[in-house]
Amino acid sequence: MQDRPTPTLYEEGFTLPEILIVVSIVAALALMLLANGAGARQQTNVGICLNNLRTIATAAEQFHTATQKYPAGTNADVNTTLFANPTVTTVSYLAGTPTDPADNTGVATYKYSYTAATATVGEYYTITCPGLHPKETLAGEVPNGASETTGTIQFDSRTAGLKAL
Repeated sequence: MQDRPTPTLYEEGFTLPEILIVVSIVAALALMLLANGAGARQQTNVGICLNNLRTIATAAEQFHTATQKYPAGTNADVNTTLFANPTVTTVSYLAGTPTDPADNTGVATYKYSYTAATATVGEYYTITCPGLHPKETLAGEVPNGASETTGTIQFDSRTAGLKAL
């Protein structure tokens, strides 16, 4: 009588359905991670924009403290020259030109506008962020952020607050 190999209950290796199931699970997990990564990136961009607006506002207030006036400008590009002390030329109250990662062009700058005092309104300034932010990312960060339409964020010195335009 010849010895035949006995069949084993489990063969080595994976079957095609098993491999397909594992691949589909890995693909689903990767999709979830990518979707969350895009939202986190947009939320980070909003945070950077808000931080830049506060930094520029602080520079404007430091300029006012030193010179008793705000920098003049209407829709002026925010840069170190705008916030340079006119009497001490080596002093600028803004360390560098801020950039907004939500700006797709990479060349747009924050805009600063000063309005002189009138008989009914005191002097004030506004600073506008150049990038467009999805309204979903503004909802918890900026007043009226959930209802904004343009995705632009602005700082207004009259209220010392941020608003979505």
